[in-house]
Amino acid sequence: MFLQVYIMYPAFLWVRDEADPRTDPWSLVHSPLPWKPLKLRGLLIAYNLTLMTLSSYMFYEVRRQDWLLELLFQTYVALSKSAKHTTACRCREYR
Repeated sequence: MFLQVYIMYPAFLWVRDEADPRTDPWSLVHSPLPWKPLKLRGLLIAYNLTLMTLSSYMFYEVRRQDWLLELLFQTYVALSKSAKHTTACRCREYR
């Protein structure tokens, strides 16, 4: 641990001394020390509930569309089978 601090401390001092003074008011740039954590509990709960609701709605819509597409596909298959049967019967009549 001492060796890491011994190697990194001069680099830290160089970065601190050579830093652009315009970035001093920026958070997490002026000081490498940790800041107080932001209190975002209420915002995160609202965000998560919103995303959960949106995801549930999208899942519902995809399943609904899947059901409709399956129904349409089954109808198409049934119609195409009856059309082939009708065409085949008509072809025999003309021969």
